[in-house]
Amino acid sequence: MSDDKDYKFINEKIVQKKMHPVKKFFIGLIVVLFLGVVFGVTERIVFEVTGEVLPHFNLFKKNHSIELRKNEEVASGASIATESSVKEAKESKPETDKKQVKIIEKRVSADLSDYKQALSQFGKLANEQNQSVVEVQSVVKGKDWFENPYDAVNKAAGYIIAVQNDEAYILTDYKSIKSADNIKVKFKQGFLAEGIIKNYSANLELALVMVNLKGIAKKDDIEPLKFGGISYKSIGEPIMAIGNPNGNIYSVLPGVITGAETSLIEDDYSFDSQFTDIDIAKNGDAVFVDFDGNVVGIYYKGNQDVTQIINISKIMTLLEKMMNDEPLPYIGIKSKAFDGAEEKTGISGGVMVDSVTKGSPADDAGFKEGDIIYEMDGVHIENMSDYESFLESKKPKNKVKVLIYRVTRNEGKKIELEVEIGDSRGIK
Repeated sequence: MSDDKDYKFINEKIVQKKMHPVKKFFIGLIVVLFLGVVFGVTERIVFEVTGEVLPHFNLFKKNHSIELRKNEEVASGASIATESSVKEAKESKPETDKKQVKIIEKRVSADLSDYKQALSQFGKLANEQNQSVVEVQSVVKGKDWFENPYDAVNKAAGYIIAVQNDEAYILTDYKSIKSADNIKVKFKQGFLAEGIIKNYSANLELALVMVNLKGIAKKDDIEPLKFGGISYKSIGEPIMAIGNPNGNIYSVLPGVITGAETSLIEDDYSFDSQFTDIDIAKNGDAVFVDFDGNVVGIYYKGNQDVTQIINISKIMTLLEKMMNDEPLPYIGIKSKAFDGAEEKTGISGGVMVDSVTKGSPADDAGFKEGDIIYEMDGVHIENMSDYESFLESKKPKNKVKVLIYRVTRNEGKKIELEVEIGDSRGIK
């Protein structure tokens, strides 16, 4: 009898049959070749599709941004060219029509002939402007020590600002003609004519002389100055001074704007002004024009440290009044920058008096330095613009009630003053 053992139907091991090495090699080779074909076809399809679609997306475009920016700068004149630099910009076109566009950058050198040409153009413009400049001769009669009569002649530059109805209107310096017994005007066109004082503003030292042109053959050749431009100019813009900037009539000096716009306050009015590097002689005068021939402004004689230009915009309003024989309302105060002091005064805004002109209507009415004008005839005065507008609405000899705030002995109080409007034409 046999020993007890675990029962098994078949008592043997199953061993996996090994593949023949040659057969295994050929099967692997077939698999590799098949996968190569599949991946090759797939890759071709992908590149064909992406070649038509993906170039429309910025992500797949070639990075030409730097090169294009350079080319754009060359086209606009913003880049600095070197003499031998050559930049190529490839224009993206269908493969059937590919072309190369070459942009050649070159340095343009200037020589003395270019400088001479620029000076020639400046001289031409200066000559054109001088056609509107005249010589105003102020004749003062006198007697010498031996009681012999003589005529003293003072010469000043004048500027033709308008010609209408056979009358020429000439702007000139008031001080040079205010004592004249008679006035003669010598025109650039070669003739001499009698002139009369039409109007004046003693505060701004401006006078308007009128000349009758009837019977003068060359009157049609007279051209007034141009006032169509923008009076405010940016720093660095070129201008020229005409008239007699160096003390000689018909002299011309070039320069640029050197200072930003600022306020210039004369009696009762505020003017916009700028600065220039043009040096005006002590006995000189000037009107400033830009290189398009438009008047920028007039020379302000009250500043001896720098050359200050009163912008022509507001002066034009004054000149129109002078030409039309309209009065120039006048009180006689100078204001200064004032932001208001409502917390202390209880008053919104106002105009602070910086000084009072001696002998003026404001002086006679009792205005003082430091007074704050906040109401005139029931009209609230918030700032200098309100003050000017109110003054321009009045006529000489109108009486106006003015409310002011005055501080005395550290105590503020409201005071009512009455002032009679004057006329600046009456100031000598």
